[in-house]
This record gives sequence, structure tokens and C-alpha cells, in this order.
Amino acid sequence: METIWSFLTVQTLFLLAPAGFMLICALAAPMKPGTRWDVFFAGLVGVVAGWVAFFVLWAAGLIGRETGGLDRGLAMIGLLGCSYVSAGLYFFFARVWRSSRHGAVRQGGRWDAARDGREDRT
Repeated sequence: METIWSFLTVQTLFLLAPAGFMLICALAAPMKPGTRWDVFFAGLVGVVAGWVAFFVLWAAGLIGRETGGLDRGLAMIGLLGCSYVSAGLYFFFARVWRSSRHGAVRQGGRWDAARDGREDRT
């Protein structure tokens, strides 16, 4: 990460990591009301957290030095981990908040029917 090109490579990885998280969550999570927005904002939080962590480490001189500082691989693992963990925590707490606000979360279409007071289970 000594040159601008390696810096841009790291930034590209920060964009791809939360985008992969958003795709996995969008495919795996049942689509309840608000899930798409939760996934979108979780990815956004992951991108921003990765950028903030990168700039803090860059400013502190822990990455980007030719001698000393963190190893490039260790820095990448830590920064991408920060991005994923931040996105995952946001998604988790957003779902907990939504389920506590709207009552018990039910599976599939029954959630909408129960919320609207209908008996259909489509």
C-alpha cells in the first residue's frame, strides 16, 4: 500500500466485500418488510466502516510505510473483517429492532397475513 494503485486496490476491495455481503443476505434472508433496506444500509455501513478504518490506520502510519507498520496481508484481513463485522452487526441489530417493534417475526407470507389480521397463509 505504498503507491496510489495499491491504495485504489484496497478501496475496490472495500466496495466488493460489503457488496458480497449484501448479495448473500438478499439471497439467504427471508424477504420481510424492510429487509431490502436493511441489507442496503448494512452494506453502506460496511463500506464506510472499511474506509474509516483504512484512513485511521493510514494516518497513524500503521500501513503505507515501507518499513515498520502492519504487514500488508494482516492489514487487509483486519480492514475487510472490520467491514464485514460492521455490516453484519448493523443488519443483526436492525432485524432485532424491527422484530421487537412489530412483534414476533413469523416466517414467509404468514407474517404479512398475521400483521394485517388475515388468516390466509399464502
